[in-house]
Amino acid sequence: MTIYQKSKRNYKLYRKIYENHYGPIPIDEYGRTYHIHHIDGNHSNNDISNLMAISIQEHFNIHYLQKDWGACFLISKSMTIPSEKISEIARHIANNRVNNGTHNFLTRSDGSSLSSDRVKYGTHHLLKRNDGTSITSDRSKNGTHPFLNKNKTDSHPLYDHTIYKFENLKTKEICITTQHNLRKTHNLNSGNLSEMINGHRKSCGGWRLFK
Repeated sequence: MTIYQKSKRNYKLYRKIYENHYGPIPIDEYGRTYHIHHIDGNHSNNDISNLMAISIQEHFNIHYLQKDWGACFLISKSMTIPSEKISEIARHIANNRVNNGTHNFLTRSDGSSLSSDRVKYGTHHLLKRNDGTSITSDRSKNGTHPFLNKNKTDSHPLYDHTIYKFENLKTKEICITTQHNLRKTHNLNSGNLSEMINGHRKSCGGWRLFK
């Protein structure tokens, strides 16, 4: 199974390579840029012959047929996919981790597990120290917790209670809600949604701001 991991630097690199060779990356009918697919599955192989621009749905379908569930899960964040399909992919990921012996809750023959290892070595994020602190509390204190915004907590999508009017580009459905509720209901990518709210992209997952 292909391991679908990439850094932001590599992500920008292979898209830049593609653009330098073929020109601008295509945009679909919903304003979403095409994904750049590595034909041989090796994300370090950025040779132009190994790069192909395909729609998000096509990219999802390729990895779904390959049973590359990690890739499917990441790609699905840019799509509107039924919750049942997301649950199916999550089950496959969990089963693969169990089969590979890498699931953090999997108990070994000696009774240990990855979770117990993290507790043993003091690296578990919920483990309390003698002074009552933990890695989680450190991240909150330092402003690096994923649920916190470094500059202003109220600007985080979770705490944005502004009511927006959204329109589905395909069905023309109108949805009046907060960006957080729209993201949860339609399984949208939070980063792309915020960019759309801030005017940096035209649409997100087939939705746009209705004016």
